[in-house]
Amino acid sequence: MMFFGAQAQWAWQSASPTGDDLNAVYFESPAQGWIIGRTGTILYTSDHGESWTFQSGNTCEDLSAIQFVSPSEGWIIGFAGSILHTSNHGLTWEPQQSGLSDNLLSVSFVSPTEGWILTGGHGLLHTINGGMQWTLLNSNVAGFAIQFTSTTSGWLTSFFGAIYHTTDGGVHWAPQNSGTSENLLSISAINDQEAWVAGVPGIIHTSDGGEHWQSQTGNCCKFYTSIDFINDSVGWAIGGSTFLHTTDGGNEWIMESLGYDVQDVHLVTDSSGWIIGRHAIIEATDHGSKRTNHLSFLPEKTLYDVDFSSPSIGIAIGASGTIVHTADGGSHWLLQNSGTTSDFNAVFTKDESESWIVGNMADTILHSTDGGLHWNVLQSGIPNNLHTIFFADAVNGWAAGDNGSILHTANGGTQWSEQISNVTNTLHSVYCTNDSTCWIVGDNGIIMKTNNRGLSWENQNSGVTDNLNDVFFVSDTEGWTVGDAQIILHTVDGGAAWVPSTGVGGAFFPNTSVFFINPDTGWITSLLPPLLFTIDGGLSWHPEPCMVDISLSSVQFLDSGDGWIVGSD
Repeated sequence: MMFFGAQAQWAWQSASPTGDDLNAVYFESPAQGWIIGRTGTILYTSDHGESWTFQSGNTCEDLSAIQFVSPSEGWIIGFAGSILHTSNHGLTWEPQQSGLSDNLLSVSFVSPTEGWILTGGHGLLHTINGGMQWTLLNSNVAGFAIQFTSTTSGWLTSFFGAIYHTTDGGVHWAPQNSGTSENLLSISAINDQEAWVAGVPGIIHTSDGGEHWQSQTGNCCKFYTSIDFINDSVGWAIGGSTFLHTTDGGNEWIMESLGYDVQDVHLVTDSSGWIIGRHAIIEATDHGSKRTNHLSFLPEKTLYDVDFSSPSIGIAIGASGTIVHTADGGSHWLLQNSGTTSDFNAVFTKDESESWIVGNMADTILHSTDGGLHWNVLQSGIPNNLHTIFFADAVNGWAAGDNGSILHTANGGTQWSEQISNVTNTLHSVYCTNDSTCWIVGDNGIIMKTNNRGLSWENQNSGVTDNLNDVFFVSDTEGWTVGDAQIILHTVDGGAAWVPSTGVGGAFFPNTSVFFINPDTGWITSLLPPLLFTIDGGLSWHPEPCMVDISLSSVQFLDSGDGWIVGSD
């Protein structure tokens, strides 16, 4: 998993157009459509899905449902009471006030003025003026989905097989017998008499306003999360990685496997539509038989480190021997053959052609001189795994790892020799400010410094016993180290004194890496919140807004606008 940052905005690079979870899709025409998802994601296309642009809803809340009533006017709902409205096909999205902090689950409009929203704890919201005001209509109903077919008639699907029907615009709801006791998750109604419901028991259907509901899938097909009919014959449904489609009103459903877990389905015409999910923006045509995934992504591997030698050239490494390389700033990443399935822990790019990788490969260091096209195996001379590597100049480099291992090269990596650390701690990070002065941090709060190219390493007092995971210096005197239990330590005297940074709140998750572009501006990756930043030299730290809940391993910036973070989702 990989992000690229520019001008305080972060964009996925390991997946295009996004790697966020996608929750709902709506197309107003074959050309124009929207997809919404996690952390306020709104994607828009006007060219049949050939290209997608991000629209801003000015929210970081997860978005759950979307509906348009015309090519220009629509609504999006989401978590924490979020309601967004547009009247210019998403060029701007304006918030509407729900008056609630509930997660909003389902939306149904029957005209540009009248609509309903199913909330996660307070029943129904209702508007008769296009959302300028929303009022609680019925606080006693709860469920998963609603759909109204007129200003008076609508259905609500709920828990344990419950289906409710209203004939007075949602003021009163009458239960109907669904024939099942399992959760019903999605509904598609084409008029006030005919509707289909999908859920844990499969698909059920009514043609008499809900007086009778009958199973269409029997015991063959279970747990469908989304269903959509465009007329009384053509309908699609999805659940997990399974896709069902029918052209005879559901008398016969054709089942196919998509290869991806998906979340929502939407028909645009009687033969084409869209299916979306975590790894899927699927355009389906010819009644669903032809499918094209418009979302591209790298194989899901945890990435542990990233390093760029220029704004264009970068390498990221990670689990199971993963190496990915970019020559265009990350717009495109290519997998490279590492020749191993061992986990890689660190990468260092000396320039656009020469790079080094260390990892859980006893007695092995990888080296490339052609931009990562080929990797040569060098012997480290020790049997221990290595967790960090750093070059201070063209010839002097250090690597460190298990059992207090420290290696040094004075000839650009042709030969490596072991240095005496006098410790057995696992060492996680090394950083040098010149060819003589370096720091190494590791387990149990250990910090070591050398002023003589590692001929001797002296312990510094960190004041902590938790593991330290990364170290970074902006000068010979000022630096930071971060570690477990959300530790942030700062020094202004070369490490003679390390002082805990203040202004960091939240749970005690491990901080994994630290990077500064100047004495004032820096970032720290963590588990939760995943990314912290400071603009006052660490006097205060703030969570980066709108970051998904991910575990980040490494951060690097070339300047205030260009940066990368890697980790796992």
